[in-house]
Amino acid sequence: MTIMVTGASGRLGGTVARLLLERSTGERIVVGARDRRAVAGLGAEARAADYDDPTVLKTAFTGVDILYLVSTNGPHSGRLAQHTAAIHAAADAGVGHIVYTGILGSAPPVIGALAWDTERVIEASGVPHTILRHSLYTQNYTASLAETLADGELVSATGSGRVATADLGDLARAAVEVLLDERHRGVVYELTGPRAWRLDELAAAVAERAGTPVAHRPVSGAELTAELLAAGVPASGAEVLVGIETAIAAGAFTEVSPDLEGLLGGPATSMEESVDSALAQLG
Repeated sequence: MTIMVTGASGRLGGTVARLLLERSTGERIVVGARDRRAVAGLGAEARAADYDDPTVLKTAFTGVDILYLVSTNGPHSGRLAQHTAAIHAAADAGVGHIVYTGILGSAPPVIGALAWDTERVIEASGVPHTILRHSLYTQNYTASLAETLADGELVSATGSGRVATADLGDLARAAVEVLLDERHRGVVYELTGPRAWRLDELAAAVAERAGTPVAHRPVSGAELTAELLAAGVPASGAEVLVGIETAIAAGAFTEVSPDLEGLLGGPATSMEESVDSALAQLG
């Protein structure tokens, strides 16, 4: 059986590829990226998989039994065209199973519309599939801890809203379970962390563990937009970030699903454990 991981040059795809190589027992693992040189060092067969080139995609997907389809980056319209090209190429190449990384059904349209539209394209393709609907990554909040500690504050428009983020490593491990076991075919999973937490809880966890004062400074969506633009964030990026945070404030990401822990066969990583890992990397 041949399993291909797209987007293997990114955080999620790269982690999934490495875990597959560790876990596989005879499966052929193939990795893909726009530039195959970016994934040549992973230790698997590397193929060029440019979502903007249908001919290249069909060649890349030839002989693949299971395709792990990672979402691309960029504006919705361009990304949907890319996803559609990849799905059609997979169907044309005879791929037997697509595992797609989407987003929770409760996400705001500013980030959810692409995933839901992609799911409809997959359904229409007739290719058997599994949908992994991800929550927000905990790493989205822990990746900038050095800056947070330097500033002594976390600024957000989340208010008192809660968010059940999932650890990226957990999501990768769950994906490997799905890719290596055909019993998951045809299932839609909602993958969240073990509990929903507030940004002031994150600030308190960072402060306690780092021994440095950190506070959560809540602002309005308009105030956050102004601060992001002043910091040089493009308007489109600011719109997405503010849309996510105001959705959190409105309760969009509070629901906790047991699906992730079910795939992992045990407890999912807590926000506090993700903070510990991020601080350990800072040294």
